[in-house]
Amino acid sequence: MTLVLAAGTSIASAQQSAAWIQGPTSSVLFTGSDATTAAIGADTTVRLVRPTQWKQGLLVGGVIGAAGLSGFLYAFCKGMSETRDSCIGAGFAGAGLGAVLGGGLGALIGSLLPKRGHTVPAADSTAASP
Repeated sequence: MTLVLAAGTSIASAQQSAAWIQGPTSSVLFTGSDATTAAIGADTTVRLVRPTQWKQGLLVGGVIGAAGLSGFLYAFCKGMSETRDSCIGAGFAGAGLGAVLGGGLGALIGSLLPKRGHTVPAADSTAASP
């Protein structure tokens, strides 16, 4: 008797009309209404990146690094050489390595220094709020 009663109620409740089932609704984020756009825009802030001296640091560091390491390796090669072999290769290798290392260090130091005379307008993050 219990089995018949349980089977009868489960069959009866599962047979609903198709109008009873609601279809999916579109998301508020994808409707494109003005209220949604204003709500999303009110939560954003203006990104502010101040200009720095990294390019000048790259150039100065690269030139100083290339000249310094090139001269050091050339002199070291000449001092250690017991024959009359050329040390131009060591000088060029030092110039390349010194340019990369010195340029990277110069750009890093230059990125810490802000540009002079360059003004950045103040960003008002409350302008988009209603």
